[in-house]
Amino acid sequence: MPRIRPGRLLCGKKTPKTIDFGKKTFREPLLGRRVDKIKSYELTKPEGWKGRYMKLVNLQFVTVAGIALALGACASKPPPEEPVVSTAPTEPPPPVSRPTQTETGPIVTQNVGPRAGSVQDFIVNVGDRVYFDTDRYNIDGEDMAVLNRQVAWLRSYPNTTIMVAGNCDERGTREYNLGLGERRANAVKDYLVSQGVSASRIETISYGKERPIDGRSTEEAWATNRNSQTQIIDGAVG
Repeated sequence: MPRIRPGRLLCGKKTPKTIDFGKKTFREPLLGRRVDKIKSYELTKPEGWKGRYMKLVNLQFVTVAGIALALGACASKPPPEEPVVSTAPTEPPPPVSRPTQTETGPIVTQNVGPRAGSVQDFIVNVGDRVYFDTDRYNIDGEDMAVLNRQVAWLRSYPNTTIMVAGNCDERGTREYNLGLGERRANAVKDYLVSQGVSASRIETISYGKERPIDGRSTEEAWATNRNSQTQIIDGAVG
């Protein structure tokens, strides 16, 4: 193949289709240009049948790879699923079971609290104590309210007998408090008798300061210990 010197114009019928330029060659698209103006990247080696075959194979490989990537991209993004609305009929709630009423006779109500007519009934529901001021044994309005309930209870249970005990606080001598306690017990008895309770059902006693409820030496304790207590001694219900 003839060599072309730099600076010559590539033209004419005798110019070969592939021109040798050192170790590089160029083909017909470069004809008509000066050899020294041709860039090195425009120079190629002669291309044989193997080169053309490899280009065809590479082109097919690139085409197949592009199609596979496109299909993979489409498969990686599935279309969004639409929410499924359930059209199944809802079941009604089960019927609420109610207890059946059986005929077992009259309903017996159970009393809550102490048994009527018992000692505990008298203490809890009536009240067994009235309270006095210092050195006093007179019956005031608050005392009357308690004693009136005692009268009603004693009328309901006429076979009961009671003892009224007079009590004092710790102040004063033993003899003085025994006398004061006796006057307090008699004051309660007299009131009950005045309201219709038989005197034969009532006994009295004075404990003075011997039986305090609260053993402290305070005003509150002393006020608690100045009292008269009505005790059921006979005839109470079980």
